[in-house]
Amino acid sequence: MSFFLGEIEEFPENGTNLALSRIRSYMGTITKRVGKTGTSYKVQVRHKGFPPQTETFSTKEKAKRWMNSVESAMEDGRFVNTKEASTTTLEQALIRYATAVIPSKAYPEKEMSFIRHWLAQGVAKKALANCRSSDFSLLRDLWLKQGDKPSSVTRRLAVISHVFTVARNDWNYEGLNNPLSTVTKPKVDNARERTVKDRAACEDEYAEELEELEESEDDVEDPTDRANIMGEVDLLAVNTDSKMLPRAIDFALETAMRRSELASLRWANVQMRTRVARLPKTKNGTARDVPLSPRALDILRSLRSDVLDEERVFPLTPDAITRAFRRALKRAREVYVQECIAASRPPDETFLVGLRFHDLRHEATTRLAKIFAMHELAKITGHKSSKMLLRYYHPKASDLAKRFEELAP
Repeated sequence: MSFFLGEIEEFPENGTNLALSRIRSYMGTITKRVGKTGTSYKVQVRHKGFPPQTETFSTKEKAKRWMNSVESAMEDGRFVNTKEASTTTLEQALIRYATAVIPSKAYPEKEMSFIRHWLAQGVAKKALANCRSSDFSLLRDLWLKQGDKPSSVTRRLAVISHVFTVARNDWNYEGLNNPLSTVTKPKVDNARERTVKDRAACEDEYAEELEELEESEDDVEDPTDRANIMGEVDLLAVNTDSKMLPRAIDFALETAMRRSELASLRWANVQMRTRVARLPKTKNGTARDVPLSPRALDILRSLRSDVLDEERVFPLTPDAITRAFRRALKRAREVYVQECIAASRPPDETFLVGLRFHDLRHEATTRLAKIFAMHELAKITGHKSSKMLLRYYHPKASDLAKRFEELAP
């Protein structure tokens, strides 16, 4: 408890008309300031083992109560220093996070895009201690109303939540609560069942003609007829200017590798003799060994013979792969539609529509599931749980029905 020794006489500060009077205790000091804007009371508490604490109040009673509570908390070991959290803005914390934390992330470029997004928000100007759950729930609702995907909104909230966690645990911002802990995250349902389509599967009414073309002993000379028996992957390959994209697509279908894993694959980690490609760094943060099929080995030999890059197997960035894939998809769809018009038949609304490079991983997982047991398949794809693995396994019901015939005596 504080003991006040009495007030010292008022005196001018720096020759101005600002009057000061001091009330001293053995740990705290209250300074009365009288100026043009009114009277205020500045409190400073000093105690061995604690940083000085300073606060300003409009009345002497409030100043005394705060000083007594701080002194009592220091003596009892209950004191929590909230100064850092009160004087550091979210903007400053984001910048520090971008410098100290993001470089060690698996995908720093993506994380930085979230940081830039948050820096543009008004809440970034608020002190960390003044940020409230409502600040972030309002932004959540605004983004969803604008049409942002729930998964994107959830990732933005996750990043800012981690900033608060790091500030409290690693930067010693005592007393800082994480306002995101009570913010409801949007429900994310981003499971996809999109796999690579065959032309015949999309055009049932044309199936018999396509079968005849495939079984014909004569060469198919008409390019329109040739395209009729081509699937999405084939049309993508012939509608790109990239020499690398078709091989990247084929390799992804053989290995179920992610786009980022293809871009990071190094020749030093490819063992042709044992038919294994090692991925030292994956999305899950662990290394993974991927077995190579005969087709995958052929793709690697073709890349090696071309000597496109001495270090990287696929000398492309993940974003470059995506851009090349989207361009090829757009061109292939346009060619397909024109061919359908020329043949006087309606184009399939789903063929070469909505396909993403990541869908190749779904297709590859479904194909590999026909060869490997689920626990073996998880080792190949790198999925940590059977629940996640099943999101990538999309067998056709007709194929499963055929299994009954195989099991029949």
